[in-house]
Amino acid sequence: MASLEKIVTSMKEAADFVGAKIVTGDTKVVEKARGDGLYLNTSGLGVIEFEEIKPEKIQPGHRILISDDTGRHGTAIMSIREGLSFESKIESDVGELYSLGARIAGK
Repeated sequence: MASLEKIVTSMKEAADFVGAKIVTGDTKVVEKARGDGLYLNTSGLGVIEFEEIKPEKIQPGHRILISDDTGRHGTAIMSIREGLSFESKIESDVGELYSLGARIAGK
């Protein structure tokens, strides 16, 4: 319960920071002895304040911003699920991107 309370508090702080509301959650059914951690999935609801981003709007000269190295989250999750180990610890890069987008848009 302590871990759940800590995580839910963190989720609320992140949602409040960007002005979003968490509107749903999800439960998971996992194999026996594989659910010893905490699985949590949420969805938020908000208003997109930026121009709609569609592949057909990409033009020569546009830039793509990558906030961190690509593939880290998937690799971190896969390594845990499959029991893989690496020389260095791979941690998920999951986090909110609203602040970065707002700064880029000058908001």
